[in-house]
Amino acid sequence: MKMKKIMFICVSLLFPLTIIAQASGGQIRRSTTTATTAKKQKKPILPPNSIKLDDGTIVQYETTKAVDLGLPSKTIWAGWNIGANSPLEVGSYYAWGETEEKEEYDWNTYFDIESIQTTIYGEYVNPKFKQYHANGVMSIVGTKQDVAHVKWGEPWQMPSKKQVEELMNCCKLSTVMLPNNKWVAIFTGPNGKSLIFPNGGEKYKKEIRDYNLIWSGELSNWEGSSQNSYFAYHLGWNRVFSEGFRFLGMNVRAVMK
Repeated sequence: MKMKKIMFICVSLLFPLTIIAQASGGQIRRSTTTATTAKKQKKPILPPNSIKLDDGTIVQYETTKAVDLGLPSKTIWAGWNIGANSPLEVGSYYAWGETEEKEEYDWNTYFDIESIQTTIYGEYVNPKFKQYHANGVMSIVGTKQDVAHVKWGEPWQMPSKKQVEELMNCCKLSTVMLPNNKWVAIFTGPNGKSLIFPNGGEKYKKEIRDYNLIWSGELSNWEGSSQNSYFAYHLGWNRVFSEGFRFLGMNVRAVMK
C-alpha cells in the first residue's frame, strides 16, 4: 500500500512537467517552421553590377570608363554610351556624322544633305550628299564629325566597322530583359570581362523605335559607286552587319586603341 502511494505521488509530480515539455516542444517546432519558411522566401542578393540571365548564369559587367575585353586588336571599349553617366543609361541620340542632339531626326534636318526630293505622299527620296558618300568620304572616325572624338577628346573615337565586327565575332553575346522591362545586350570578351549595352533603339522624327545599339563611324558601301550612300553601319540588336538610314538618331559608344 505504501509502495502504491509513492508511485502515485511520482506520477502526479511528473504529469505537469510532461505537459509543459510538450507545450514547449510544440512552440519550438512552430517557431522553427516559421523561421525556415521565411528563409526559403528570402531572395538571394546578386553581387554589384550583376545580371542574372535566363539560364540562371550570373554575369557581372564592368563599370569603368575604359574596358579591356581581351580582343585581338587590343581595342578598348568605353563602359557606357556618349551622354550617359553609367553603363545602364541609354545616353544621347545622334544622327550619323552629327555632334549634337536635336528635336527631330529626318532627311530634311540632316547636316550632309545637298538636295532631296519629296513625293506626293510626303516621302523623301533621292537625297544628294555634300561630302560623305560612296565617291567621297566614307568614314568620320577621328574627325570633327565624330561625336565620340568631339565629346570625349583624344584618344576616344567612334568604332570602325572592323571594330564592331570584332566585338560581335570575338565575344559571347547574351540578351536579357531587366526588371524594369528594358532589354540589354551583354558582350563577354575572351578575358572574361563583360560590357553591357542598353537597347536604345533609334529615333525617327521624334519617336524611339526598333532594337538597335550604336553607330559605327563608317558608311555602308551597299550601293557601290553610287553618290547616294543612304546607310551607315551600326551594331544591331543581334547582328553586326546592320545598315541604318544615316539621318536616324542612335546611341554612340567610344573606343580607343
